[in-house]
Amino acid sequence: MKTIIKNIYVKEYCFGSYQEQALFLDNINNQKQLVLENTYEELYYCYVFYNSITQEKELTLSFSSDFTKENISICFWINKNIVIVSFDSFVYFIDNKECKVIEEIDLTSPLIGIYQIDDDKILILEETYIRTIDPNGKIIQDMKTDLIENFNIQDDILYVCAEDNKYIYKL
Repeated sequence: MKTIIKNIYVKEYCFGSYQEQALFLDNINNQKQLVLENTYEELYYCYVFYNSITQEKELTLSFSSDFTKENISICFWINKNIVIVSFDSFVYFIDNKECKVIEEIDLTSPLIGIYQIDDDKILILEETYIRTIDPNGKIIQDMKTDLIENFNIQDDILYVCAEDNKYIYKL
């Protein structure tokens, strides 16, 4: 199945060694390659972002991770040229037109999810931390919590039930 978002679809490649990944990158024939530095793990990934009509390669992103592909998240920030990638304990904001990392955010606890609030804000929900991020990757609002057990969003408010407390977070 191809999922197309903003006229782009992503194809994933996983390699067992750095040498295999490097050979793939040498042969992919794409000028826009971004290697996420300081990722030295067991699995080597390449994500190729294709134009959904022309099949041209728009961006090739590579990194290594201990996470399996099911635990890697890619989020397209609609109306921005930003791709958000999360794995291990990091979230990367990537300018997919300029082929550069805008910001690297170190997570304080495991990621629950990423949610686009509007054109100018993204919510990053962790098991013990909530933050709102702007398109430059800067925190504009945040809240530390106890271990989140349940949550829901209603009328632009995130309601969180944690171990011993309840939290209200205005989106």
